[in-house]
Amino acid sequence: MQLNNTRSYFAESVRPGSMRGSIVSLTAATVGAAMITLPYLMARTGLALGFAFILLGALLSFYAGHLIVSEQNHIVLKSDLNKI
Repeated sequence: MQLNNTRSYFAESVRPGSMRGSIVSLTAATVGAAMITLPYLMARTGLALGFAFILLGALLSFYAGHLIVSEQNHIVLKSDLNKI
């Protein structure tokens, strides 16, 4: 019974094409790809180099996110200046 309630809540709150649905879909695709490739990466490169690659990927992801947020803030400020 509990599983059916969870499914109906999820189906009602995450509609296809909505912002929440898009975030869930993107997160599932990203996490799913990582779960498949991480064991392969560790098997091919070894433990130390594998962790180094994971750390490098995390740092690059953080930097890319930082660039996206800072550019979004820049665009918002620039659009606010055009209203004056």
